[in-house]
Amino acid sequence: MHFKKYFPTGFIDESDLPKDANVTISAVAVEKLTRPGGDQEDKVVMAFEGKNKKLVLNKTNAIRVAKLYGNNTEDWIGKAITLYFDPSVKFGRATVGGVRIRETKPKGTK
Repeated sequence: MHFKKYFPTGFIDESDLPKDANVTISAVAVEKLTRPGGDQEDKVVMAFEGKNKKLVLNKTNAIRVAKLYGNNTEDWIGKAITLYFDPSVKFGRATVGGVRIRETKPKGTK
């Protein structure tokens, strides 16, 4: 079992994605999140049908969804995407890995 399963959060991470996961977007909203130091920050968060965990949307993933379904986040609701873990994602100079959205629609979706 991945060690992060012992430290659950409300957000999707690599421990939730041993393989690609096709999900349907149920909401996109701005939420106030608390950083480890206690500072709060507004972030765009995406929720999925039938899933308890959400995805904090970074610019790369937002661009990928926009290429699939247009720039208006309201148009993303009800649309399918594929989430996967990419171990090569960098934060600054460090390679930390991260959740990514595939640049193609899941098979069988419009």
